[in-house]
Amino acid sequence: MIARAPVAERTALVAVALATTLAPLNSTMIAVALPRILEELEQGPAASAWLVTAYLVAMAAIQPFAGALGDRFGRRRLMLLGLGWFGVVSLGATFAATFPLLAACRIQQGIAAAIALPNGTAVVRDVLPPERRARGFSLVGSLAGIAAAGGPPLGGLLVATAGWRAMFLASVPIVLVSMLLAWRAVPAGVSDAQAAARRERPRRGWLPHLERPGSFAAACATVCLSNLAFYTTLLVVPLLFASAPGWTSARSGGVLVALLGASLLCTPLGGWLADLYGRRRPAVGGQVVVTAALAGLALAARAAGADGGVPPLPLLIATLALAGAGLGVAGPGTHTAAIEAAGAADAGAAAGLYSTSRYVGSIAGSGALAALLGSATSAAAQLDAVFSVIVLAAALSSLTALGLRARE
Repeated sequence: MIARAPVAERTALVAVALATTLAPLNSTMIAVALPRILEELEQGPAASAWLVTAYLVAMAAIQPFAGALGDRFGRRRLMLLGLGWFGVVSLGATFAATFPLLAACRIQQGIAAAIALPNGTAVVRDVLPPERRARGFSLVGSLAGIAAAGGPPLGGLLVATAGWRAMFLASVPIVLVSMLLAWRAVPAGVSDAQAAARRERPRRGWLPHLERPGSFAAACATVCLSNLAFYTTLLVVPLLFASAPGWTSARSGGVLVALLGASLLCTPLGGWLADLYGRRRPAVGGQVVVTAALAGLALAARAAGADGGVPPLPLLIATLALAGAGLGVAGPGTHTAAIEAAGAADAGAAAGLYSTSRYVGSIAGSGALAALLGSATSAAAQLDAVFSVIVLAAALSSLTALGLRARE
């Protein structure tokens, strides 16, 4: 896809992809730096919530409004504003002398990322034609996944060699390169077609005007439920299996690589299939594969739990890898259908709402896991309840994906 696309399209796509890596990279990289930060700035463990949760909440809450602003005033302008802001507050975090100042910079990072990301997603919709659009989203999604997976090792390397402040400074080169590419390749202003579309319809406040509301609702529901299943699985494997004989943290990380790695590897395939066969088929097919794989994992976990152990390692890796492959195949078609459902004039607001739906799924998954593991029942009952939620969410995402529009 990239090799055949015009140079301007490729450059704009790389700019958006680099901008998209900032949020997941800074979400996961900080995890390894928290102990050093809290120690140096003389804070207790509870203070870490300001650096982690507040960042995510700002990201989830502001993206729909930021996308709508881009629809009205120009996506390139808002994308550059968000990137520049992110770079400035990253420098502020690098040199923050007190914890309140660092926490303020961290929240501002979340706001800046929330401004840049939905407008970058809308730019992909603007610059790529329908026959290459899903593959473009697959590239952006793959790089975001690589950034999320690479955050902890990169953060650990930076903290060990240069201290935790270097972790925030590392975002500045990414910001500068992304801004330079976006300045050169992303179309300036709002197109005449988008402006005409706004004049022909009444204003609806911050909500996008949906040309296909059913497809958009299906996409948001699908990504919310799918991320609920994915995030809960990501958390439950190390939590519930950690006490099993012979189980170690290293083994937990190793088996989760199967889930994350397969998803990254299959995301480009999902984009290719969505461009070739339409958005609905790979989305539904991928979610069905996820449901089947997680159901198999649930049955294996129940059988092993009866003996006080965990599923055989090859079976555990195989089911997680199959679930990851299904997520990778389903993702680009779902994402593309959501952005296309709103039409060109409101792609930014649609991108923001879609991204917020993803965060809602993650938050719901972590909340459900905490509630179930805190219940006054046996460990086996807790395991059954958690996997029941996971499989149910995955199955429902297969059904909601049926509501996606087949193709643009």
